[in-house]
Amino acid sequence: MASISTYQKGLWAEIFVAVIYLVHGYRLLAMRYKTGVGEIDLVLRKGENVIFAEVKARQSLDGALESLTPQMKHRISKAALHFIAANPRIAAFDMRFDFWAVRDLSTWRWMKNAWALS
Repeated sequence: MASISTYQKGLWAEIFVAVIYLVHGYRLLAMRYKTGVGEIDLVLRKGENVIFAEVKARQSLDGALESLTPQMKHRISKAALHFIAANPRIAAFDMRFDFWAVRDLSTWRWMKNAWALS
């Protein structure tokens, strides 16, 4: 994947992760949801749960994990509240924040409940 741009690799990783969620019975509500306060890579639903997922594609899993800063968590949390406000029918659902570190098709890590709403 060295010959593709960072943007393309990020988009590829988000699509890859979305497919994994779909295979596990989740429904995709939004992809690359943008707000004035931040962006959420994937917003999904499973039952009465809404999942906000951040996907980082890096050359190493450690590099991806290091990119998850408190500032990023805060920005994504604020964007999640924006999404909930714009979609009141899911306001009572449980929220979960997942983080994905992706290197390639065979090297990735899914961290469910990576952080709580801040």
